[in-house]
Amino acid sequence: MAKQKKKKSSKIPIPILVIIYGVLLYATYQSVSSIVLALFGQTTTGYVDYYSNTIEDRSADAGRSRSIIKGYYFYVGDKTYRGRVSYSSDESWPSLKEGETRPESIRYLGFFPYINSTASLADFDSMSGGQIFATIFVPFGCFGLFMLLHTSNKRAKKKDREAAERAAKREARKAINTDKDDGGLFCEKCGAKVTAGAEFCISCGTKIQAAKPSVCASCGAALPDEAVFCINCGTAADAAAPASR
Repeated sequence: MAKQKKKKSSKIPIPILVIIYGVLLYATYQSVSSIVLALFGQTTTGYVDYYSNTIEDRSADAGRSRSIIKGYYFYVGDKTYRGRVSYSSDESWPSLKEGETRPESIRYLGFFPYINSTASLADFDSMSGGQIFATIFVPFGCFGLFMLLHTSNKRAKKKDREAAERAAKREARKAINTDKDDGGLFCEKCGAKVTAGAEFCISCGTKIQAAKPSVCASCGAALPDEAVFCINCGTAADAAAPASR
């Protein structure tokens, strides 16, 4: 018997889902934290001590040609806090020399300064209209993508489960047909095996239709499977054999 080719699952692999969900959560956190800082944050002067500026695409739209990474620190009371941001911009500051710092406005939450960012990314007065729109839109977009992935994966699981159930039913029918070919008797409704002589199925209670004899009970002539009456003597195919005297 030829081995059946296993159908490829339509579900998204778990490692890929984990990566996608991680990216969506990170983008949501960055956007929500920027909104919270813009609304409730405090501003102080910090110092950039790491700066990276990489050209990504000279033909990109305005504000998208370079990838910027900044590392900075600032003080709240007598405690030092650090932060790091990355974003796309056309900004092209010169690189920092070793030990050199550059002042930068920093936004932070007064009750939890560990949530912080540069003011250019978390102050509505310093952000462009496009930045504000993107910052507000990102959480909704991420939530929509999350729900789309969740619904798609759920639907794929359902399809795989239904396909597995159909395959199991096909195999069960094949087994039933094989047993029938071997002379077994089975319920026509549920497929359960029926004990010889039983009038009702013990599984679903359906009345068992007795198998038609292969020969006429009256004259002994052979009967085709679809015969209703004997073609030799006209006796009903399912008639009982005459009682012996």
